[in-house]
Amino acid sequence: MKRLLLALVTVMGLAFAPIAQASHSWGNYHWSRASNPFALKIVDSVTGTWDSLLPAVSADWSGSSVLDTSIEPGSTSLLQRLQCNPVAGKIRVCNANYGPNFWFGIAQVWLNGAHIRQATTKVNDFYFTGTYGNNIARRHVLCQEIGHDFGLDHQHGVPSCMEDNNSTLNTPSYLSPNSHDYAQLQTIYTHLDGGAKVGSSEQSGSRPSLVQRIGGETVLTYIFWVN
Repeated sequence: MKRLLLALVTVMGLAFAPIAQASHSWGNYHWSRASNPFALKIVDSVTGTWDSLLPAVSADWSGSSVLDTSIEPGSTSLLQRLQCNPVAGKIRVCNANYGPNFWFGIAQVWLNGAHIRQATTKVNDFYFTGTYGNNIARRHVLCQEIGHDFGLDHQHGVPSCMEDNNSTLNTPSYLSPNSHDYAQLQTIYTHLDGGAKVGSSEQSGSRPSLVQRIGGETVLTYIFWVN
Protein backbone atom coordinates (compact mmCIF):
# COMPACT_ATOMS: atom_id res chain seq x y z
CA MET A 1 0.00 0.00 0.00
CA LYS A 2 2.80 2.45 0.88
CA ARG A 3 4.48 1.82 -2.50
CA LEU A 4 1.20 2.48 -4.29
CA LEU A 5 0.66 5.75 -2.43
CA LEU A 6 4.21 6.93 -3.08
CA ALA A 7 3.94 5.95 -6.75
CA LEU A 8 0.75 7.99 -7.01
CA VAL A 9 2.29 11.10 -5.50
CA THR A 10 5.38 10.71 -7.71
CA VAL A 11 3.28 10.57 -10.86
CA MET A 12 1.24 13.57 -9.75
CA GLY A 13 4.45 15.43 -8.95
CA LEU A 14 5.71 14.90 -12.50
CA ALA A 15 2.45 16.10 -13.95
CA PHE A 16 2.23 19.29 -11.92
CA ALA A 17 5.84 20.11 -10.99
CA PRO A 18 7.05 23.69 -11.48
CA ILE A 19 9.65 24.30 -14.17
CA ALA A 20 13.08 25.17 -12.74
CA GLN A 21 11.37 26.89 -9.79
CA ALA A 22 10.11 29.64 -12.09
CA SER A 23 6.70 29.14 -10.49
CA HIS A 24 5.38 27.11 -7.62
CA SER A 25 1.75 28.13 -7.61
CA TRP A 26 -0.77 25.40 -6.79
CA GLY A 27 -2.92 25.64 -9.93
CA ASN A 28 -3.37 29.43 -9.45
CA TYR A 29 -5.87 28.83 -6.65
CA HIS A 30 -6.10 31.85 -4.36
CA TRP A 31 -8.22 33.70 -1.83
CA SER A 32 -10.49 36.41 -3.23
CA ARG A 33 -9.92 39.88 -1.82
CA ALA A 34 -10.41 43.54 -2.69
CA SER A 35 -6.98 44.87 -1.63
CA ASN A 36 -3.47 43.87 -0.55
CA PRO A 37 -2.30 43.01 2.02
CA PHE A 38 -5.41 41.02 2.86
CA ALA A 39 -6.24 39.71 6.34
CA LEU A 40 -6.73 35.98 6.86
CA LYS A 41 -7.64 34.30 10.15
CA ILE A 42 -6.01 31.03 11.24
CA VAL A 43 -8.28 29.11 13.63
CA ASP A 44 -6.12 27.48 16.31
CA SER A 45 -7.32 23.92 16.98
CA VAL A 46 -3.88 22.59 17.93
CA THR A 47 -2.59 21.47 21.32
CA GLY A 48 0.71 20.99 23.11
CA THR A 49 3.90 21.95 21.29
CA TRP A 50 1.99 22.82 18.12
CA ASP A 51 0.31 25.67 19.96
CA SER A 52 3.67 27.31 20.61
CA LEU A 53 4.76 26.90 16.97
CA LEU A 54 1.67 28.28 15.25
CA PRO A 55 2.33 31.98 16.12
CA ALA A 56 5.85 31.76 14.63
CA VAL A 57 4.52 30.19 11.44
CA SER A 58 1.77 32.81 11.18
CA ALA A 59 4.36 35.58 11.63
CA ASP A 60 6.59 34.04 8.95
CA TRP A 61 3.82 34.03 6.36
CA SER A 62 2.76 37.56 7.35
CA GLY A 63 6.23 38.61 6.17
CA SER A 64 4.67 38.55 2.70
CA SER A 65 3.71 41.96 1.31
CA VAL A 66 0.29 40.65 0.23
CA LEU A 67 -0.73 38.64 3.28
CA ASP A 68 -1.52 39.40 6.92
CA THR A 69 -2.45 36.39 9.05
CA SER A 70 -3.67 36.37 12.61
CA ILE A 71 -4.67 33.59 15.00
CA GLU A 72 -8.02 33.12 16.69
CA PRO A 73 -8.86 30.43 19.28
CA GLY A 74 -10.73 27.35 18.08
CA SER A 75 -12.06 24.19 19.65
CA THR A 76 -9.32 21.77 20.74
CA SER A 77 -11.62 18.87 21.61
CA LEU A 78 -10.32 15.53 20.36
CA LEU A 79 -13.38 15.13 18.12
CA GLN A 80 -12.86 18.53 16.51
CA ARG A 81 -9.15 17.90 15.99
CA LEU A 82 -9.86 14.53 14.37
CA GLN A 83 -12.56 15.96 12.11
CA CYS A 84 -10.88 19.37 11.57
CA ASN A 85 -14.05 20.93 10.21
CA PRO A 86 -13.44 23.92 7.91
CA VAL A 87 -14.56 27.45 8.80
CA ALA A 88 -15.84 29.69 5.99
CA GLY A 89 -13.34 32.38 5.03
CA LYS A 90 -10.62 31.02 7.35
CA ILE A 91 -7.92 28.35 7.75
CA ARG A 92 -8.40 25.84 10.55
CA VAL A 93 -5.25 24.08 11.82
CA CYS A 94 -5.51 20.80 13.76
CA ASN A 95 -3.26 18.14 15.25
CA ALA A 96 -4.09 14.61 16.34
CA ASN A 97 -2.80 11.07 16.13
CA TYR A 98 -4.28 10.22 12.73
CA GLY A 99 -2.48 6.86 12.66
CA PRO A 100 0.05 5.11 10.37
CA ASN A 101 -1.26 6.48 7.08
CA PHE A 102 2.10 7.61 5.58
CA TRP A 103 1.58 11.39 5.86
CA PHE A 104 3.09 14.05 8.11
CA GLY A 105 0.56 16.70 7.14
CA ILE A 106 -2.38 17.43 4.84
CA ALA A 107 -3.66 20.74 3.45
CA GLN A 108 -7.15 20.95 1.98
CA VAL A 109 -8.90 23.86 0.25
CA TRP A 110 -12.57 24.23 -0.68
CA LEU A 111 -13.18 26.08 -3.95
CA ASN A 112 -15.60 28.34 -5.73
CA GLY A 113 -14.07 28.31 -9.21
CA ALA A 114 -10.42 29.27 -8.67
CA HIS A 115 -11.12 30.98 -5.36
CA ILE A 116 -10.37 29.36 -2.02
CA ARG A 117 -13.31 29.91 0.31
CA GLN A 118 -12.05 27.90 3.32
CA ALA A 119 -9.08 25.66 4.13
CA THR A 120 -7.67 23.26 6.70
CA THR A 121 -4.26 21.96 7.75
CA LYS A 122 -3.85 18.70 9.69
CA VAL A 123 -0.55 17.51 11.21
CA ASN A 124 -0.19 13.88 12.23
CA ASP A 125 1.24 13.33 15.72
CA PHE A 126 1.78 9.64 14.92
CA TYR A 127 4.97 10.42 12.93
CA PHE A 128 6.48 13.17 15.09
CA THR A 129 8.45 10.79 17.29
CA GLY A 130 11.96 9.36 17.10
CA THR A 131 13.85 10.96 14.18
CA TYR A 132 11.10 13.54 13.65
CA GLY A 133 10.16 14.09 17.28
CA ASN A 134 11.47 17.67 17.40
CA ASN A 135 10.16 21.18 16.85
CA ILE A 136 12.26 21.77 13.74
CA ALA A 137 10.44 18.99 11.89
CA ARG A 138 7.08 20.04 13.31
CA ARG A 139 7.49 23.67 12.30
CA HIS A 140 8.69 22.73 8.80
CA VAL A 141 5.56 20.65 8.15
CA LEU A 142 3.20 23.17 9.76
CA CYS A 143 4.70 25.99 7.68
CA GLN A 144 4.42 23.97 4.46
CA GLU A 145 0.82 22.85 4.89
CA ILE A 146 -0.36 26.37 5.72
CA GLY A 147 1.62 27.58 2.68
CA HIS A 148 -0.42 25.21 0.51
CA ASP A 149 -3.58 26.76 1.99
CA PHE A 150 -2.51 30.09 0.44
CA GLY A 151 -2.09 28.47 -3.00
CA LEU A 152 1.63 27.58 -3.00
CA ASP A 153 3.13 24.40 -4.46
CA HIS A 154 6.41 22.78 -3.38
CA GLN A 155 9.91 24.11 -3.96
CA HIS A 156 12.87 21.78 -4.49
CA GLY A 157 16.60 22.11 -3.86
CA VAL A 158 16.55 25.41 -1.95
CA PRO A 159 16.11 26.17 1.79
CA SER A 160 12.38 26.72 2.27
CA CYS A 161 9.63 25.13 4.32
CA MET A 162 7.94 24.41 0.98
CA GLU A 163 10.60 21.72 0.31
CA ASP A 164 8.90 18.32 0.71
CA ASN A 165 12.01 16.11 0.91
CA ASN A 166 12.04 14.21 4.21
CA SER A 167 15.82 14.65 4.47
CA THR A 168 15.35 18.40 5.11
CA LEU A 169 12.87 18.06 7.98
CA ASN A 170 15.47 18.35 10.74
CA THR A 171 17.41 21.19 9.09
CA PRO A 172 16.89 24.66 10.66
CA SER A 173 17.36 26.49 7.34
CA TYR A 174 14.14 24.85 6.07
CA LEU A 175 11.92 26.15 8.88
CA SER A 176 10.44 29.16 7.10
CA PRO A 177 9.40 30.59 3.72
CA ASN A 178 12.15 32.06 1.56
CA SER A 179 12.22 35.07 -0.78
CA HIS A 180 10.93 33.00 -3.70
CA ASP A 181 7.89 31.93 -1.67
CA TYR A 182 7.12 35.59 -0.99
CA ALA A 183 7.69 36.47 -4.65
CA GLN A 184 5.35 33.69 -5.74
CA LEU A 185 2.65 34.95 -3.37
CA GLN A 186 3.03 38.39 -4.96
CA THR A 187 2.53 36.81 -8.39
CA ILE A 188 -0.51 34.80 -7.31
CA TYR A 189 -2.10 37.81 -5.64
CA THR A 190 -1.09 40.56 -8.10
CA HIS A 191 -4.61 40.98 -9.52
CA LEU A 192 -7.38 42.19 -7.26
CA ASP A 193 -10.94 40.92 -7.22
CA GLY A 194 -12.68 44.29 -7.08
CA GLY A 195 -15.25 44.34 -4.32
CA ALA A 196 -15.23 40.57 -3.97
CA LYS A 197 -14.78 39.07 -0.54
CA VAL A 198 -12.85 35.99 0.50
CA GLY A 199 -14.50 32.91 -1.00
CA SER A 200 -16.45 34.56 -3.85
CA SER A 201 -16.84 32.84 -7.22
CA GLU A 202 -14.54 32.81 -10.24
CA GLN A 203 -14.11 30.20 -12.96
CA SER A 204 -10.76 28.73 -13.95
CA GLY A 205 -9.37 26.00 -16.17
CA SER A 206 -6.57 25.16 -13.70
CA ARG A 207 -6.14 21.50 -12.75
CA PRO A 208 -5.58 20.43 -9.13
CA SER A 209 -3.06 17.81 -8.08
CA LEU A 210 -5.75 15.84 -6.24
CA VAL A 211 -9.47 16.57 -6.36
CA GLN A 212 -12.49 15.19 -4.51
CA ARG A 213 -16.16 16.00 -4.33
CA ILE A 214 -17.23 16.32 -0.68
CA GLY A 215 -20.78 17.34 0.11
CA GLY A 216 -21.21 18.65 -3.43
CA GLU A 217 -18.13 20.88 -3.23
CA THR A 218 -14.72 20.69 -4.90
CA VAL A 219 -12.00 19.98 -2.35
CA LEU A 220 -8.29 19.90 -3.24
CA THR A 221 -5.74 18.04 -1.12
CA TYR A 222 -1.97 18.38 -0.75
CA ILE A 223 -0.09 15.72 1.23
CA PHE A 224 3.38 15.74 2.86
CA TRP A 225 4.21 12.05 2.52
CA VAL A 226 6.41 9.97 4.82
CA ASN A 227 8.97 8.03 2.78
